[in-house]
Amino acid sequence: IFNLSSNDINNFGSLTWINKGSIERSYVTTNISNYFSSTHCDFFTTPRVSDVGGLVGINYGLINNTYTNYTMILNNQDNCLYSNIGGLVGRNNGSIINSYSNGSLIVFKANHIGGLIGNNTFGYVNNSYSTSYVNFEGTGIHVGGLIGYNPLGDSNIKNVWYSNLVDGASGCIGTGGGFCTNTGIASFFNSLTDVYDNVLP
Repeated sequence: IFNLSSNDINNFGSLTWINKGSIERSYVTTNISNYFSSTHCDFFTTPRVSDVGGLVGINYGLINNTYTNYTMILNNQDNCLYSNIGGLVGRNNGSIINSYSNGSLIVFKANHIGGLIGNNTFGYVNNSYSTSYVNFEGTGIHVGGLIGYNPLGDSNIKNVWYSNLVDGASGCIGTGGGFCTNTGIASFFNSLTDVYDNVLP
């Protein structure tokens, strides 16, 4: 998917924009890029690109045994604000279980960016991980290898993990905290066999 729009992009996902039901045993391989040429906005205005995920833009429901293999390049040339960008889900207000993301997330100037989830303010995540390469440049806040913004800390994440290189980010979780590791790979993969075994028939 190339050149999503020359103006606003909100609630975009390769599988669905907004999930209010259940997505299970599914996967997406996708290439998302957007190049702004002239949108005439400044960085501190209302987000012009928000809630963009490799699978789902905004999740209000359940995502289980699901993964994305993606490349996402959001190249901001006019100082327009990106917000809530994730390899699997842009903004999670529901539950994500036994799922993962793998790919490259390259963003210039944004808030709330994560290899798995951009913004997890009201969501719950269990047994999930990201092996995404996250590259962030320019002005912005809340950038993490797994989750960009997770203000509730440990209360809404459990058994989460990330690996791979994170450039310009704050490690696993950008802001908000919560226990997340990038070690113990073998034991973590053993605990997530359902992700592989149950996605495909």
